[in-house]
Amino acid sequence: MIAHLRDGQNGLRLVLLGLALVILVMLGWRGLESGPIRRPSALARIIPDISVSVGGDARPAIEISLTQAAEYAPALARIQQNFAQDYERLIDEFAERATAAGKVESVDYYLAEMLRGLRQRRGILAARAKPAPLARIFEVQAQMLAALSRTNPRLCVDFLYGNTSPDFYAFAATHRRLVADMALAAIDALTDGRLQKVERRAPSNVDFDLLEKELTARGLSRAEIDALLDGRAPERPPGDARMCEAGRRYIDALQALPEGSRARIHGLAVELMARS
Repeated sequence: MIAHLRDGQNGLRLVLLGLALVILVMLGWRGLESGPIRRPSALARIIPDISVSVGGDARPAIEISLTQAAEYAPALARIQQNFAQDYERLIDEFAERATAAGKVESVDYYLAEMLRGLRQRRGILAARAKPAPLARIFEVQAQMLAALSRTNPRLCVDFLYGNTSPDFYAFAATHRRLVADMALAAIDALTDGRLQKVERRAPSNVDFDLLEKELTARGLSRAEIDALLDGRAPERPPGDARMCEAGRRYIDALQALPEGSRARIHGLAVELMARS
């Protein structure tokens, strides 16, 4: 979800960029509980329901589920290698929930939940990563937005705000390489932040003025810019296609900033998301 904070004492515009970790959903930075769940559409029905019933301890079935997508194997292996204790605890939590529910979910669901769990436990580490790993998060999420916009603008908007739905998981199941790239970007930022421990000051008015200029150059209106930077709701909400396009241009504008400004805004976004 996009949220906005204003530092009243210093007059700084501090914005929580929901887009910064919109790796959201599939990366678990927003969970299933973060938004309304829509009824499955035809898109969600193009793949079979791969949830399976279980009896007794669900952990073995979950471990089998996690092997069902070769594209996700590098990301899951990196979690096991770099965050072994978190991995084991999360699998135990998944097993407890699955046993109570009597079914095991898809590998796409569990990758999302794995990354959401890491965000809750270790997310602050990503804010301390060097500029390149932080920028990589944005690069791959821009690719995801482009893919979603070609499929369904409504799904793209849901993604921007961290909402999940059966349609999104159906989309993810047919775009697993892209989802895996986002997962790896998040894990790499967490790992790099743990090693580098970069300390950054908060973005200044100068940083946000530069961002505003970039947004203007990319055709965003005054109302759209105010909504992004200050949380002012526009009188006439844009349609799904326009909102999705604004999100893509927002990422493009952020990536065009000088490294210092870009890294400060990225770091703030990740830190606030981790503390939310």
